[in-house]
Amino acid sequence: MITADTAVLRCLRIKGRANTADLATDGGVDEPRAQLILDKAAEDGLATHRSGRRGGWMLTKDGKAEIARIFAEQTADLDTSLAATVYDGDFLVLNKEFKQLCTRWQLGADPADVEQIRPELTEIHQRNRELVERLSGSLSWFARYRARFDAAYDRIMAGDTSALVTPLSGSYHDVWIELHEDLLLLLDRVRDEDD
Repeated sequence: MITADTAVLRCLRIKGRANTADLATDGGVDEPRAQLILDKAAEDGLATHRSGRRGGWMLTKDGKAEIARIFAEQTADLDTSLAATVYDGDFLVLNKEFKQLCTRWQLGADPADVEQIRPELTEIHQRNRELVERLSGSLSWFARYRARFDAAYDRIMAGDTSALVTPLSGSYHDVWIELHEDLLLLLDRVRDEDD
């Protein structure tokens, strides 16, 4: 059973840096509870908070190791075979296609013309939704990605092309990176050069 503390700190591990409100939403708790969890983590030397333009919460080196240990302990009895199958098959294929789309967009697309990517992104998004559904059927915390992917996709389709790859903006790419990292942590794997 994954506790609220673990969920919030795992979200921070996946994001790398985040504010309290985002960690509360993604961790499934209200903001005051997330703040208590983060303050306690800071007291224990597991997290730190920076202010300023690039501010937010981050795990310390000890915090990363501790949350990995706790999460592994709390999920030891879970069957991760479906996640491994999804990752090794559909996810890695889709990951390659999404990376190629993002690269083409960054290197040559008209940033104001969403029509250039609409068909391909729509197909990727539909396949991604099916993939997330499969994952969340056996591992419920993956369900949190559905609404986040849908929100980024809807922004792009409404003409906000910054919602495709702009870092730290809730872009489709941001959510994709987090899903990828979440799968790697669950499966105790490291990112390969082709990933």
